[in-house]
Amino acid sequence: MNQPVGGLLAAFSRTAGQVIAAINPETQRAIYTDTSFAELKRQHPDLELESAHRAVEIVEALHITAPEEISAEQYEQALSEQRPRERIGTTFLARPLVCGSVGTFYTCLSNRYYRMQQRITMPLDEAWRTFDKAIQAAEEVHTDDEVMEPGSDPAAPQVFDDQRAAA
Repeated sequence: MNQPVGGLLAAFSRTAGQVIAAINPETQRAIYTDTSFAELKRQHPDLELESAHRAVEIVEALHITAPEEISAEQYEQALSEQRPRERIGTTFLARPLVCGSVGTFYTCLSNRYYRMQQRITMPLDEAWRTFDKAIQAAEEVHTDDEVMEPGSDPAAPQVFDDQRAAA
């Protein structure tokens, strides 16, 4: 736990993905509810104390996600209902923010739709490049739909006819 420099501590839960309370470091009590840190810890066993700034960084990081493919309907719904904060072509940052400075980015690439959650300090052109790189990397990996010929996987143990006969 980092000691604050003339400030409050934040009690946060990784499981809940949020700051639970602002804590007075001298009294070890929540400043708005006057609940002790020990009582808060009973309610949230994974509760941690950190400087407010660091706790916000940690909680925001819990909400950051890699690009994931979504349906065209989900993309259109986000575009129409969440009023983009910023938009360049088919890539946009939706409203509202998810947590602190983490927002949801959407894009359409090659008639496929994607979203990810990142800090909104990421410029839209960088968000687009992140989507593009993740999609290219995913396309290079074998999918479950691909049929592999027996013996074509170099990582698989090789079984020879004489071993089958012995079994």
